[in-house]
Amino acid sequence: MISFIKKLFHILMKNIDKAMALIIFICTLSGAWFLFNYANSHGVSFIDLIKTDLIISYGALSLFTLAIISYVLSFAVFISPKITLYFYKKALMKSRVNDKRKRIKIYITYSLAMSILNGVLYQQWKIGIGLYLIGFMTVSYITFQRHTFLNYLKQLGIVSFITLTYLIMTYVIFLLFSRLLNFTLEPGNSVNSAIKILVLIVLPLIFSMSGLSSLKTKKKDTKTTLYFYLVLLFFVITYLSTAFSSSISENVTRMIGLGFQARCYYTEDLKKYKIPNNMATKLDNNRTQLFIIADIDGKIYISQNKEHSAEFLFTAKDLTQINCKK
Repeated sequence: MISFIKKLFHILMKNIDKAMALIIFICTLSGAWFLFNYANSHGVSFIDLIKTDLIISYGALSLFTLAIISYVLSFAVFISPKITLYFYKKALMKSRVNDKRKRIKIYITYSLAMSILNGVLYQQWKIGIGLYLIGFMTVSYITFQRHTFLNYLKQLGIVSFITLTYLIMTYVIFLLFSRLLNFTLEPGNSVNSAIKILVLIVLPLIFSMSGLSSLKTKKKDTKTTLYFYLVLLFFVITYLSTAFSSSISENVTRMIGLGFQARCYYTEDLKKYKIPNNMATKLDNNRTQLFIIADIDGKIYISQNKEHSAEFLFTAKDLTQINCKK
């Protein structure tokens, strides 16, 4: 293993120039794509954003964000078979069901129920807890009770532990994504909320089902595992290209100081730019807050609507930015 790492490192150092050229090319390509997506989504001129240093840094941060997402999801899928195997050995093999096929069917049913429960908990946590207490405990009693009530409680504890592990893992991932991709976790009745609920249902289902191959055979079923990795990859790419792509752009835009954030200036300095009143929020007599979509070399796009689409453009290279907090 050590010799392989040394060999790989030697090859990398030998071709460092080619590797750097490839990295810069990928960063430039991805940076141009994410900048175009941001410009298109928020009413900014793409021509104003085209700068070599901006494109490369934008692409590098965007790729870094995607790399973290891919790593976290891959790690979750990697450890899921171990969780599944533990559940099968400690709970299902000690249940009343002796047939292996029936045990697997029970596990699939359990995975579906757990995923739906996750979506319900997100939207209505009280109803979700009620469903768990009534549904899971009843089914567990019918399936796992064997001779003594103490044994039932032990099996129920295992089921609860596995369920909580998957649900907590899903919510931790979702919380991480909310930080990286600039979206909120609050439930609601919008299309975005529906997408979030769908993700919270699908993610634990993918995690739990990715370990199904470890139940079918003693040896690892490579095809089945590969299938779930492909499903997960398709799901991630599809979601990132739709709901999350603009979120990545917004988050990176804020990180590099390009915009998509509220900034404050002296009220007196802003008067000469004739900014509409509905786009400026006066914090006090001396300070005014603007929501900046993009600030490119003093060319400032601002907005006031909820969708944050640029509505007013002015040029101010010597404008002094101040702290919004007192």
